[in-house]
Amino acid sequence: MAEVRPFSGIRYDAAKAGSISHVLCPPYDIISVQQERSFLEHSPYSAVALELRELKPGEPADPGRYQASAERLRAWLREGTLRQDDAPSMYLLEERFEHRGATRTRRTLLAAVGLEPFEKGVVMPHEHTRPGPKADRLALMKAAHANLSPIMALYRDGDVAEALAQTQKTKSAVEAALEGTAEYRLWRIADRTVLERIGRAMAARQLFIADGHHRYETALKYRDDLVAASGPLPPDAAANFMMIGLIAMDDQGLLVQPYHRVLGGLTRDEMTALRSGLARAYEVSEIPLASSSAEASANRLEASLRQAKAGSVVAAAYGLEPGKAHLLTLRESEMPKLGSPPLDRAEMRILHRKGITPSLGADREAATIAFVHDAVEAVERVTEGKSQVALLLRALPMDLFVEVVSRGERLPPKSTYFYPKLPTGLVFRSLEGTL
Repeated sequence: MAEVRPFSGIRYDAAKAGSISHVLCPPYDIISVQQERSFLEHSPYSAVALELRELKPGEPADPGRYQASAERLRAWLREGTLRQDDAPSMYLLEERFEHRGATRTRRTLLAAVGLEPFEKGVVMPHEHTRPGPKADRLALMKAAHANLSPIMALYRDGDVAEALAQTQKTKSAVEAALEGTAEYRLWRIADRTVLERIGRAMAARQLFIADGHHRYETALKYRDDLVAASGPLPPDAAANFMMIGLIAMDDQGLLVQPYHRVLGGLTRDEMTALRSGLARAYEVSEIPLASSSAEASANRLEASLRQAKAGSVVAAAYGLEPGKAHLLTLRESEMPKLGSPPLDRAEMRILHRKGITPSLGADREAATIAFVHDAVEAVERVTEGKSQVALLLRALPMDLFVEVVSRGERLPPKSTYFYPKLPTGLVFRSLEGTL
C-alpha cells in the first residue's frame, strides 16, 4: 500500500559545521524562544535556523523569515557545510533515551514515502489540524523547496526488522546527541538489494501518522499547488514524496505518553460544579500521599492508575481538595456499552464527555484547560498555584489507537504524545527534481 523509496539525503559535513550534536534541534512545534536562542549560541549552523520554530499566538511574523531560511540552506550547500549524498539511500536512526530510570532504544527508518490523500487509507491520520501551522509550514516549504524535518509514522512490522538489524551490525555514519532528549546513531543504507527488499516489505503496509499531521497536509498542498501551476508531475518527482520516519508498532522503544489535563481560572462555583460533576460520573476515592513534593505526588498518582482494576476506566486528580489526590473510577452505569465504537472507549474522551464538559460547559472548558504531557509538571502547576486541578490519564493503548484510526476516525485533541520527538538536522531532503 505504501510507496517507500530511497532518496539522496542532505547532511551536515562535520568538518565544516562542527559537532553534529551542536546543530541538532527538535521539530518546530516544541522549540521555545529560549531554546532557539540557545541552539544558535551553540552553533550558527544550528538546524533551528532552517527549521524555524512555531510562532506563538499573537507573535508578529517576519515575512522575510522563510526566505532567510531558504537562503541559508542554499548557502550552506554551496560552501559544503551541507552535502547531498551521491546515491539514493534510506537512513536508519537508533535513538537511546532515558525514561523513568531505564534506558530505552527506538529504531526509525527515514525514507521518502509517497504522498496519498487520507481517504485512500494508505496513510492514516489520528488528529485534526489547524490552519495557522499549515500556512506557516507551507510558506517555509515553498521558500526552501525541502523537507527540513521528518514526521513520524507507525507501521505493523513484517520483513523489515531483519534488514534493519543487519544494518546495525555495520559501522554507523553519524553519532550525536541532543541534550536532554536522546543519543543518536545514524546509518546510511545505499545497498540496492537491501533497499529493494525494504521497499517490497513496506509496500504491504498501512502507515499511521504519530506526529507531524500539519507537515503531512502541508506536503500534500505543496504538491497539489505545483500540479495546479504546471500540470501533472512525473511519478518519481521529489514533490510526490515526503521524508517520514517509520517506526514499527512492536518496537520496544516506542513510548506513547498521555496528555494530562490541567485546569485554572475556575471560580468557586465552577470548582464546586467540577467536583460534583466528576462525582456523578466517577467513584472518587482518596489516594494517600506520603510526601508533599510534586514529583512524589505525581509518581503516586501514576502508580494508582497503573494498579487500577483491569477493565476499569480511570483518571487521577490532584487539587479537587487542597493538597489531596483522588482516583476517579468510572461508575458501572456510565461504562461504554458492549459494541460501542472504539473512540467511545478512550479514557480521555470519556473524561471530557462524562466529567469536564457537563460540569463546566464547552466554552468555559476551552478557556480554562491546558494540556501537559509530563505528570510532574501537571502536579507542580497546582502546587505552585499556577493551576487549580490536574487530571492525570493513562496512555492510550496501541491496539485502541489502531482500532480508532483504522476506522478513519480522529482522536480528541492532545490524546497522545509519542516520545521522544524525532530530531531535526540529521537528514534533510530536497523537493526539487526527481528521486
